[in-house]
Amino acid sequence: MAKDSRRDFFTRGCNENADECSNKWQNLKSESKEKLERRKTGGTVNSRLL
Repeated sequence: MAKDSRRDFFTRGCNENADECSNKWQNLKSESKEKLERRKTGGTVNSRLL
């Protein structure tokens, strides 16, 4: 029973880390799009693209 608990804990941790990593990746992509748009428009961001 204790062995299963440790495995479940580890699996949950991996899933949470994967979700966190995915969220960070999505944020980075969004920030990159904003920076690119700012460069194209000379400093303003078109909110429709966000």
